[in-house]
Amino acid sequence: MRRDQKRAEEGFTLLEVIIAISILSVGLLAVASMQAAAIRGNHNAYQYTEGTTWAQDRLEQFLSQPYDTGDEGALPTVAQEGYTMTGSVARLDSNDANAGQIITVTASWRDRGVNKSVTLTSVKANL
Repeated sequence: MRRDQKRAEEGFTLLEVIIAISILSVGLLAVASMQAAAIRGNHNAYQYTEGTTWAQDRLEQFLSQPYDTGDEGALPTVAQEGYTMTGSVARLDSNDANAGQIITVTASWRDRGVNKSVTLTSVKANL
């Protein structure tokens, strides 16, 4: 084997190194993009979980109160830690005051200029 042929087969050329670095860079950018999307997804999940927890807490407060045939209409609005809880009470049967009530609670919040909300509904029987 001649010395020129042996030298040509050793190491990487500058073009091969540039191509390898380019491929690596594209891969790293894809991973960084996925990481940012995962962080946003986790943040949204956290907010929905927290909103649902606040709404559930508020709903349980109303379910634990004694049944009152006079209760009907909008519930008081409560604001807690960036979330606003609104709700309403309606009779199951408008002709029967003792039929039971439907209680609806909505937790709403604002995230990056977008209004988001979670609504929970439960039935309270007159026992």
